[in-house]
Amino acid sequence: MMLEYKTLQKNEMSLAKKLWATCFEEDSQEFINYYFANCVEDGSFIGAFFNGKLISMLQIKEYNQEYHGSSVKTGYLVGVCTEPAYRMQGYSKKLIYMALDTLKCKGIAFSGLYPFNYLFYEKFGYAVCNEKQIISIDKDQFSRFDTKSIEISIIDRINSEINTAELLKCYNGFISRFSGYIIRDEALMRINLQRHLINEKAGVLIAKENGMVVGYALFTRTDKGIIADEVVYTDKIVLAAIANRLRDDKYAVKLTVPSSDKINLYMDDPIDNVRCEPHTMGLLLDITKSFIISELEGLNERINIKITNNPVGENIEIYEISEHGIKKVIDVNYDIECDIATYSQLLWGYIGCEFAARDGLLKVNNYELLPAFESVIQEKSTYVFEMF
Repeated sequence: MMLEYKTLQKNEMSLAKKLWATCFEEDSQEFINYYFANCVEDGSFIGAFFNGKLISMLQIKEYNQEYHGSSVKTGYLVGVCTEPAYRMQGYSKKLIYMALDTLKCKGIAFSGLYPFNYLFYEKFGYAVCNEKQIISIDKDQFSRFDTKSIEISIIDRINSEINTAELLKCYNGFISRFSGYIIRDEALMRINLQRHLINEKAGVLIAKENGMVVGYALFTRTDKGIIADEVVYTDKIVLAAIANRLRDDKYAVKLTVPSSDKINLYMDDPIDNVRCEPHTMGLLLDITKSFIISELEGLNERINIKITNNPVGENIEIYEISEHGIKKVIDVNYDIECDIATYSQLLWGYIGCEFAARDGLLKVNNYELLPAFESVIQEKSTYVFEMF
């Protein structure tokens, strides 16, 4: 019996497609064919082979992601799966550690994923770094808004009627309010639309006002109603128009929107119709790249922080943060301590220092330096659409 872990070659993609179809039964063959033809880079899959049979795999997808006002390369883990007969034997675990080592060797400081199970990925240091708000609407919830000026059209298949550039401009205007989002260009925007519309039950709603795109929604029709996972809007009136158009007498609609947008304040009856859920998870792979140097200008203190439970480093490491950057140090006392999951959440802006310290996630040994640490660690509104 032989077990081998390796990067999949082009001639092994048919094995990957077969395993994908086995593990992700909800994906149609049409979608799988499209995905592997358009969304797979050479060498992006790694897998475990048992006697020549592919039994477990994952894909590493690289995106440009907004981070502290800059664009950074982030490696997302996608399609993590194992054939049912070989599960619970550690194959995915080995592949995930291989992927993290690969990313770190390439100089990529950040990793993210959309988890099938949050507890599973916490073992690798990943932590929830943003959340989403889901609004369920089965009646008119926005009666206070006059939406007559908003023109709505729906497209069920990718074609020339979709002006990708206009949708991208709308996306950029919407998402720039947040931190941690995927930076799209027109090519990525078009791939996302095509991938979505492969599903025959999917559609794209486009909202215009005075001829300009002011919002859109990528939605899917299901037996239990309509689900819109990507909803973009310039204001609450546009959101109301989108919700009213997707809702009808037969189907409820579930809209996913940023949790920081307090939509319940504008709804007629928000009780039991609004909930927040965790979304993507993140992990900082290279602590020395925690900050953009410009963020540390004016930092007059030297802060020693102890990081524990780092899956791609030593179990316990101490780093010095100063105006010159961040570097690993040894044999020094530390001022602040946290595990890698908390540190990732702090750096992403998902939680703030005050919350982390109050809940015991951040242990402070030198309170005199806490204000200096808080000055470079700031809570932000984080959001990302991609479900990878």
